[in-house]
Amino acid sequence: MTRSSLIPPSTEETSDPFEHLVATITHQSHLCPLPLTVQPIIWNYDHCLRLYPTPHTIVLGDQSEQKAFKYTGITCFNPGSFAHDSTFAVYRPCSEEVKLSAVEEND
Repeated sequence: MTRSSLIPPSTEETSDPFEHLVATITHQSHLCPLPLTVQPIIWNYDHCLRLYPTPHTIVLGDQSEQKAFKYTGITCFNPGSFAHDSTFAVYRPCSEEVKLSAVEEND
């Protein structure tokens, strides 16, 4: 996302790239808010990536570090990569609570 952004993220609101990603996805209401020159769109399936109506929860599964962030009433989190570093997240829909697993280092 950062590499393909037209305007670099402003550090006035946040300096965390994950929080900026969540804000961008939420404002654009699309899971892939990139220009057509960077990410061509298959229009027959584009509706699958739209976020309308706005969901209560968005899970962004990626191998980057675990993060949880609540933005404009939407709980968004990345559970981490269980296969890579055995991290996971527990989500409780009734309370919209996210608990990220702690990775213990064994020496």
